[in-house]
Amino acid sequence: MYVTYETDQVAFGKRPAVTASEYRPERVIRVSDMTVVPGSEAVDGYCALSYSWTWGGERVVLADGRQDVKDEGHHVVVTQDGQKHVHFEGCLQQLCKDFGIDYLWYDRQCVNIGDATEKIQSLRNMYNTYSNALFTVALVPEMAALDRVSDTKTLAQCLDQILESEWCQRVWLLAEAMISKKILFVGKDVHIWSTALDQYDAGESLEAVQALSAEGAKDASKVLWHVHRRSTAIEHDRVLALINIYSGLVHMEITYDINMKDHMLQFYSQLAKNDLTILCFGKQQHVSTIDKHTFLPSWTGINGTHIQHASLTQLELPPLFEPYTVEGGEMFLCCDGVTISIEPWTEQRYGLTFTHAVPRKVFLSLTDDACQECTVLDVPFHWKDCTIRPVVRKEGDDFVAIGVSCIPNRESVKVSLDEFGTVSNSSFVIK
Repeated sequence: MYVTYETDQVAFGKRPAVTASEYRPERVIRVSDMTVVPGSEAVDGYCALSYSWTWGGERVVLADGRQDVKDEGHHVVVTQDGQKHVHFEGCLQQLCKDFGIDYLWYDRQCVNIGDATEKIQSLRNMYNTYSNALFTVALVPEMAALDRVSDTKTLAQCLDQILESEWCQRVWLLAEAMISKKILFVGKDVHIWSTALDQYDAGESLEAVQALSAEGAKDASKVLWHVHRRSTAIEHDRVLALINIYSGLVHMEITYDINMKDHMLQFYSQLAKNDLTILCFGKQQHVSTIDKHTFLPSWTGINGTHIQHASLTQLELPPLFEPYTVEGGEMFLCCDGVTISIEPWTEQRYGLTFTHAVPRKVFLSLTDDACQECTVLDVPFHWKDCTIRPVVRKEGDDFVAIGVSCIPNRESVKVSLDEFGTVSNSSFVIK
């Protein structure tokens, strides 16, 4: 596919003031002549590019079966003087000049992808490369300002285009974004600075795009909402991308030498030990790219959709709650819980699909449509104007996680669990 880039852009936000860090990649591109030079030459810092390789030109299949792109120079740059056809680098050069970028890092020119050793090293350097960039340019050629007006309606349209774009379908690009300090989304004739998004009220799409940069909290629910709807050519890349996103919290080796299933389970176990929002998921709302991984335990949310949000906070845990543990595929919780009988109930609320209810009291978004009885765990989270809690179903001697309950607060007063049944303290082994 070929990019069309117009220099006359509708703008949302302005370039933020950023101080360059000391880190430099081994190589960067000097924009003035598009030459690869040592990273040390970028004295005042560099920017990084995040883009889908399919936008580099026409897709071709190589002799060994791998896919690549062939750039025939059909990218288009539109200026006040007219339009011209260029190669992909020519398009990047014009974009960089327009946004005051002197040095740019992007993998196709700065990494020898054909060298396996250099490729894996670039993945290990990924966190440093993107977190230390002045800002990251996310190239989204599908994004266009339909009305060419810088208002909330146009922004909402652009945010929807970002979420539906090729850029928003790939796991590695998610990692690049979530590692980056600040993001500049550049489309055909419009650009959006991530730092400007909090000035607008553009609904759920705004929340989803705000979650993409490192400026926001990276809780498990927010990140896995994105990860579980993105694809990757090599499934092992999914866990390597997650390790990069959670660099500093999860300490794991970036390598292809570990069995993929073991590697992935190890990651989810470490994440769950640090963040119980991993349990905040409900009825599947979109096609999942990870639901084929049946080896993953239910508490990873493999069968549902995590809650996407601007603010989800864990409330103070009940006095009887004990430290929980995660060992392999089992989560051990000792907490209060109440078992309730539920009825089918279909309603869209808060961006969730609710499947069951205790009429007018408790709404539940569950992955098990046939469920008639379940246990609500008193592990509360505040979200919007309600309190949500994980829900499990007994299966033999153990339990499986099947979604969340939602209890609207009454006049800003949080409703306790004991209103809906007898609360008892129990040990739960969730698989």
